[in-house]
Amino acid sequence: MRLHLLLLLIWFGGSSKFLSGQIPSPVLEWTFNQGNYAESKGRIEAKPVGVKLVRDRFGNKESALYLEGSAHSYLNLGTSQLLKPSSGSISLWVNMERKVFAGRGYESNVILLTKNAPVDDFCDAYTFIYDFRTERIGIFTSKDSTEQAGVNSIEALKMNEWHHYVFPLIGNPFHFL
Repeated sequence: MRLHLLLLLIWFGGSSKFLSGQIPSPVLEWTFNQGNYAESKGRIEAKPVGVKLVRDRFGNKESALYLEGSAHSYLNLGTSQLLKPSSGSISLWVNMERKVFAGRGYESNVILLTKNAPVDDFCDAYTFIYDFRTERIGIFTSKDSTEQAGVNSIEALKMNEWHHYVFPLIGNPFHFL
């Protein structure tokens, strides 16, 4: 999956404001508008690994994050407590150029991965993926190998187009850390 991210994510806090229809200010935000990988408010230092900045959906230079689609291309956001809300939403813009078949056992490309434990299996606090077989976007969460849930989008993803995704955070899947 060669992937462009325009706005990596926004975490909203405070479920009462969210439920009442008011949109609270983002707790964390990566816009890439300044031609860098910094979080907009300087609250978290992200570490780019195998990524680059490219044109965004409006044509602005170095204003979207380009991921190669392998395990060696990601933006490490670290382990700040700010990334572990008990409620809120994640919002991101995604433009996928193509699938990247890398590794064994995977039938998807990971777009966003957050872990609930320092292990490699069944560690999804929230994982946002593109599924090769269904050609749909999916989001998954797990407590451990005994409790895991996921859902896929209704429509297939159209390649080489910008798509906006928002998904809610309910409860605290980070209670292991």
